[in-house]
Amino acid sequence: MRRVIILCFFSTLCINLLFSQHGAHINSGDFSKRVEYNFSMGGDYNLGSKGVTELLLLGDFNAPVEFFYETPIVGASGFRIVRDTVKMSYILEVKYISNYRESQIKTYKEYKPIVIPENLIPSIPGDIRELIEVHNMEANSKYDRELAELFKIEAKSFCISDQFAEKLYRNMVSFIGDFKAIRDPPAFDIDGNPIIIGSSGRGESVSFRTVVEDEVWSLNIHIPDGNTLKMSSICIQIITDALAGELDEAKFLEILEIY
Repeated sequence: MRRVIILCFFSTLCINLLFSQHGAHINSGDFSKRVEYNFSMGGDYNLGSKGVTELLLLGDFNAPVEFFYETPIVGASGFRIVRDTVKMSYILEVKYISNYRESQIKTYKEYKPIVIPENLIPSIPGDIRELIEVHNMEANSKYDRELAELFKIEAKSFCISDQFAEKLYRNMVSFIGDFKAIRDPPAFDIDGNPIIIGSSGRGESVSFRTVVEDEVWSLNIHIPDGNTLKMSSICIQIITDALAGELDEAKFLEILEIY
């Protein structure tokens, strides 16, 4: 079995080549941007920025290039770059949950919360509301545990060139490092295209992650828009093309050069 390790050398690449103009984020959802130590005091990887489902796919370490995507309808998938120390080549690992929707439906039926219409809440006695809140908390906890047990994780690996791996790394560092939320967005993005707030409309969440020297940088976004939607679309297309056996590095190198 090939031994796979993370791309340690990437953090020494020149960050001065990055593209600061692509950091703006026009968004109707929440986001968090974190810079933390990559390792804890005990020497373990710091995985605190990863959600429950993301930990299932990418929870064993922090790779210098990571992307995670989850939407309630389509499912969850992600990729990361690792290094094959035997062949001295770089590998794109794509992971996804093959039974996402089926597992959700089955688990929800078993641990369905009690939903009270907002207009009826004032008429319900306080002790009853407390009992309902306790029930829902327990149901949600059981739902998460059962869901994690039902999920089937699939993984596929693809050899990629040094050039493609390094380009992805530089763009990921640039994208996360230069990210800035905009409270009052302009009418057009940097390419002159009209900005439509909430244009993705599917309620998806995305996570971008990279390792820079001793730090792990992460950016988690709910409902990406503007330039974050563009970067998300590029990463999702990488996953789609790779799983279809149609990963064209030249195409993505050109896209990433422009982006």
